[in-house]
Amino acid sequence: MKNVGQLACALVVAVFPACGVGTATLSMSPGPAAASACEGDRLTLAFDASARTLPPGAAVVSLEGSCSAGGSADIAWSVDGALEGSARSACHEGRVLLRLPVGDVFGDFNVEARLVRGACTSAPVSVLVTRTPAGGGGGEGGGLAAGGAGGGPVGGGAAGVAGGSAGGAAGGGSAGGAATGPGACASPDVFSFCGGAPRNGRPPDESALVAQLAAQHPNELNRCARRNDEFKRLVLAALRARDPRWGNNLVRGTPGDTNGSVIGYYYGPGAPVEGSNLTILVEIVTNCEVPTPTGPRAAAWRLVLPADSDPARCCQPTGAIGVDAKAWTLLNTGTTGGAGGGSAGGGAGGAGGSAGGSAGTCGDAFTANYCMGSREPPNERAFIQQLAAQYPTEFYACDRNQDDFVQIVVRELRLRDPRWGFNWVRGVVGDSNGDVIGYYYGPGAPQENSRFTTIIDIVGACGAAGNGESVTWTVYGEANQAECCAPTGAEAWTMQPFRL
Repeated sequence: MKNVGQLACALVVAVFPACGVGTATLSMSPGPAAASACEGDRLTLAFDASARTLPPGAAVVSLEGSCSAGGSADIAWSVDGALEGSARSACHEGRVLLRLPVGDVFGDFNVEARLVRGACTSAPVSVLVTRTPAGGGGGEGGGLAAGGAGGGPVGGGAAGVAGGSAGGAAGGGSAGGAATGPGACASPDVFSFCGGAPRNGRPPDESALVAQLAAQHPNELNRCARRNDEFKRLVLAALRARDPRWGNNLVRGTPGDTNGSVIGYYYGPGAPVEGSNLTILVEIVTNCEVPTPTGPRAAAWRLVLPADSDPARCCQPTGAIGVDAKAWTLLNTGTTGGAGGGSAGGGAGGAGGSAGGSAGTCGDAFTANYCMGSREPPNERAFIQQLAAQYPTEFYACDRNQDDFVQIVVRELRLRDPRWGFNWVRGVVGDSNGDVIGYYYGPGAPQENSRFTTIIDIVGACGAAGNGESVTWTVYGEANQAECCAPTGAEAWTMQPFRL
C-alpha cells in the first residue's frame, strides 16, 4: 500500500451549508495557554455513520459528517494507519464531505479523522468500511485519449485513461494497462491536482502573463480567429518556458483541429501525453471566433469546462469525439518532438523528444494529428503581409533565384515554430526559389531532405515587372491521410539555403 502522506490534501469535493452538531471533543492540550485557546475553539468532528459498505471495485470512499470549529479547519485522515493525508479548510459551515483514495486497499478497513487547527485537534473519530476485493481488469483496446476503455467485470472499468502500453493519439494502442483507482487519480500527483485546495482542479493562473502579451502584441491579438492562432502560439511559447504541461487543445477531441483562443493544461501522470483527455481548457481570447466581432478581441482567462473542476470528472474525464471531448496536443504550439505515448512506434522522445515514430507511418502522435486533420500548417498570411510591408525592397525583388524575402520570412517564422524552413524544388538538392517555404510535420525535430513537408507559395507573381508581386498563401499538401502519413512526392524540407 502506498503512503501518500506527502499529498497536500484529500479529495474534498463539496461543503454544505447545513448545520450539524459534532460529538467528538477536544483532546489535545499542549499547555495552559494553548489549552485556553483550544477550549475557545471547541473543535468537534462526527461522521454521519460509524460504518458503511463500499461497492466492489470502488476506489474512492466518500464520508460525510458534521463539524464545529468556529471557522474553517483542516482534517487529518488516515486509512488503516498507512494511507494518510490532510484536507485543507475542509470543515466549512458545519459540514464536510471527504472523498479518499482507497484503490489499493482491499477487504475491511478503518478510516480515522480529526480536525486540526494549529496546535489544536479534536478527538479522533473513525468509520469501519466493509467491502469485497475488487476484481482485476485491464483496458480494452487503447485509443485516441490513451489507455483502455473497458476493464474487467468489476474492477477497472473506464479508468484506463492513463493505461495502455502504447496510448495513442492515432488510436489503436495496445491493450490497456491495469485500471485501478478512480480513473487517473490512482496516480498520487493527479489525485493531489484534482482534489487539492487551493487549486481544486484548476491550472496555475497565468492571466497576468496573457494580459502582458496582449499589450505587447496587439496586432496578433486582434487577428485571432478560428483559423488564426498567432497570439495563442506566442502565449504558449511563454507558458511552456515556465511549465511544459501547457499545450494546445484538439477542438472537441477532433484530430488535427485546433483554434485561436483555447489552450490546455495537462495534469496527468508523468510527461504530457499527446491526445490525453487529462487536460483543463482555458480560453485566453474573447470575441475570437465570432464571424463578425462586435468589438476588439481582448485577453481573457476563463475555464472552458468548469464541471471538469469536479474531482470525479477531473479524475476520469468523459466526452465524445466531435461533440464534447477534449485532447491535449503539441500540434500548432511551435514545439517539436514526441510528447510521451503515441500509437505504435510513438513519441519515444518524451516531452521534447527527437524520435516519436518511424518514417512512412503516422506512428508519431504529432504527425498522426496533422495528417488526420486539415493537413495544413498554421496560416501565417497576415504575418507575412506585415513582413512584406516592413521589407518592401526584398519583397518586390522576388525572383526564381532571388530569395531575400523568403530568408526574412523563414527567420521570423522559426522564432514562432522551428518546423518552418525552405523547400528543395521537386526534391532537387541545391535548388530553392524565392517564393516557397516548407513546413515539417514529421516525427521529432525537422530532418534535412525529409518528405514530411507541406509547401506554401507565399509570393504571387514572383519576378513580375513593375512591383506586380502580392502576398499569397497557397498550400500544396498531401491529398489524403494515407499520402500524408507516407509521402511520396518530390518536395523536400531543408534549412541549407538559410544565410541570415
